[in-house]
Amino acid sequence: MNNNLSLENIEITVLNDTRCSIEQICKLTGMTSGELIDRLVLKWEPRDPMCAAQLILDSIVIYTRKMNDEQFDKTIAVVFNVLKECLKKDGLKSLRGIFEQFETALGAKNISADDYDILKKVFQK
Repeated sequence: MNNNLSLENIEITVLNDTRCSIEQICKLTGMTSGELIDRLVLKWEPRDPMCAAQLILDSIVIYTRKMNDEQFDKTIAVVFNVLKECLKKDGLKSLRGIFEQFETALGAKNISADDYDILKKVFQK
């Protein structure tokens, strides 16, 4: 990202649906419309773990806000499996209990995390 962090005011013309989406995302995330546009356009890559985590969580809100509960649960199951694989490789076994609890919660909704393991599906082909 460019180190020039000076702010500029701009006027833009967008579709009504875009304006509504920006307002909804800002309301859900607490970001200003400028912050949202900066993040989407610049693909900001923070070095601070808390900032990175916040961007990931904001993205989940942005990309899943129009999903119904079932679609959201399935999306989270896919994300869960990718995280689980990454953590296995990194040796963070202390999180095993959290994964087991999450798998149990998915099972209560009749969702098998294994059904949404995109890593297995990619490597099976």
